[in-house]
Amino acid sequence: MKVCNLCHICKDDCEYYKRTGTSQLRHICKQCYNKKYSTEISRAANIARQKQRFIDNPNYYKEYYKKNRDKRLESLRKSISKHKGKRNEETRIWMHLHKDYVAKYIREYYQENKDKYLNYARNRRALKKNAEGKITQSMIYEMIEQQKNKCVYCGRRLDGCLSVDHKTPLSRGGSNKRDNIHLACLHCNSEKNSKTHDEYILFLTR
Repeated sequence: MKVCNLCHICKDDCEYYKRTGTSQLRHICKQCYNKKYSTEISRAANIARQKQRFIDNPNYYKEYYKKNRDKRLESLRKSISKHKGKRNEETRIWMHLHKDYVAKYIREYYQENKDKYLNYARNRRALKKNAEGKITQSMIYEMIEQQKNKCVYCGRRLDGCLSVDHKTPLSRGGSNKRDNIHLACLHCNSEKNSKTHDEYILFLTR
């Protein structure tokens, strides 16, 4: 039994909704909850309160998320698992109806985050090969500075033709760690193919 904070009537637990992602009951009964949140006026008022809360404290949602990160992630995982098929179908339909918008968004995102996008692709490729290690953007900047923005093989400047080369290729069991990578131009990296660093040096000196 629990007393509703709005109508102040003592009701059975079954008369209360549970909080999202938890087993705790809400402080108001189902009847009062539906009256408060089901109408368009209530929805508009709720949106207005959220906007005002954000104006008063722009970092409110960031702070709330940091404070309740594990709780939010667990709730999200449960929701995704429960509605996976429905969400996937809704996403497919939405993307089909907004093809032009999606294509434009992807193009703009790629142009604005090109380095991030390429780095993700590199790490995903390494993951498929079961290679240990992860390349970060800070590692690439560090290597550019160490190599003075030049290819490790031919000495060509890497502007517009930078590629990450594995001394021992991933296809031959090489890792994705810092001690197994350096920067090369696209031409040299393509010509090196599946050779190791030492094998390619010998190939160049012939």
